[in-house]
Amino acid sequence: MNRYWASWRASRDTGPFVLHWPWWISGEGEGYTTIVAAIMADDGADVIQLIYDCYEKPISSLPIRFLVKKPHDWSPFGDRFPRAGWMRWPD
Repeated sequence: MNRYWASWRASRDTGPFVLHWPWWISGEGEGYTTIVAAIMADDGADVIQLIYDCYEKPISSLPIRFLVKKPHDWSPFGDRFPRAGWMRWPD
């Protein structure tokens, strides 16, 4: 599994989602929320599908802001993005 850093914009009507990988709201605008997430997957296409699948309502596309493959020892946690107990990520 590879480590990825991803960001997308979800409109307010996209609805709730459940993603156990670490994620944070990094911004909000008129009618949308910007989300960043650290996700482990085989490839970028799997990351995007996982993002779509985490929403309660069926999603076929979202504006993906970026999707970056990271080194095998990369961690997303720091002062801006702290770790929460529910987040699934290797130590």
